[in-house]
Amino acid sequence: RRGTWGLNWFRVSRCIAEMFKFDFGEATQSASDASLPSSIIPAQNQTFPPLAVPPSTAVLTLNGVQVRYVIKPRSDLHKKYGIQNDTDVVCGVYEGGLKLWECSVDLSQHLLELLHSDYSLEGKKVLEIGCGHGIPGIIAMLNGAEVTFQDLNSEVLESTTHANVTANIPSHRHAQCRYISGDWGSIASMLSSESATFDLILTADTLYNVSSYPRLYGLISSLLKPSGQALLATKRYYFGVGGGTNSFVDYNSRQSSALHIDVVASFEDGKSNIRDILRARPT
Repeated sequence: RRGTWGLNWFRVSRCIAEMFKFDFGEATQSASDASLPSSIIPAQNQTFPPLAVPPSTAVLTLNGVQVRYVIKPRSDLHKKYGIQNDTDVVCGVYEGGLKLWECSVDLSQHLLELLHSDYSLEGKKVLEIGCGHGIPGIIAMLNGAEVTFQDLNSEVLESTTHANVTANIPSHRHAQCRYISGDWGSIASMLSSESATFDLILTADTLYNVSSYPRLYGLISSLLKPSGQALLATKRYYFGVGGGTNSFVDYNSRQSSALHIDVVASFEDGKSNIRDILRARPT
C-alpha cells in the first residue's frame, strides 16, 4: 500500500468499513481503559437460568427450515464497556456477537444442504467458534448433535445464544449444549486439558482479523478429530483489514502441519462482497 494509489485505496477501504460501521481497528477508541477486558480473557463455563420473559424474535427460513432468532438482544454489553450502540466490532473487546452476520446464514444454509444429503450429526460433537446468535450450532442441535457454543463475551452467550437455543430447542435437550466464554487461546487450553475433540467445528465471519489467525488455527487444529472437519464461512476479502479466504489459505500453507483446505461453496448476490465456505480437514 505504498505510493499514491495504495494510499488512496487504503482511504477508500477505510471509508467503506466506516460506512458499514465495522469497527475492526482500535479496541480502545470508544471504550475506557478501566472497563476493558484484558487482552486474554480466561475461558469460563457459563450456565444461565431459564428466561423469565421470552425475548422478541423473528423467523429465519433456511432451505425450508424455520429458525427463530432474537431481534434485539437484551444486553448491557455496550454500556458496560462504553461501546457505541452502532459499533459492530471492537477487536479484543466485543466481536459483534449481538448481530446476525450474513456468513452465519451462509454457513447454516450449507450445513442444511449437507444434512439433506448423506451427512449425519446424530450423536456427534460440534463446536461453534465465535457463535454470536449460534444459528449454525442450533441447526446442528436440531439434527441430534451435542454442541459447545463459544463466544468472547458471556453477555452475548446469555442474551443472544442462550435465548436462541431456548426459542428453538426443547427444554429437555438443553443439557446437550454447553456455553464457554473467553479468548480463543484460553479456550484451546481449557478444552485440550479436558481431551475434548470435535467431529465438526463451525465458525462464521471470524477470518477478518489476520492477527487472530494463529489462535484460531491452533484452536481448530488441536480440537478437530482425525476424521472431523471444520467449516469456515468468510468473505473473500474484508476491505480495510485484509483478512478473508485467500489470506487464511495462505496462512495455512505456511504451517508445518497444514490443514487440507478447499472452498466448497461460494455466494455472490451482486450486492455485497463474495462469500465462501471453506472446509478444513486434518492431513
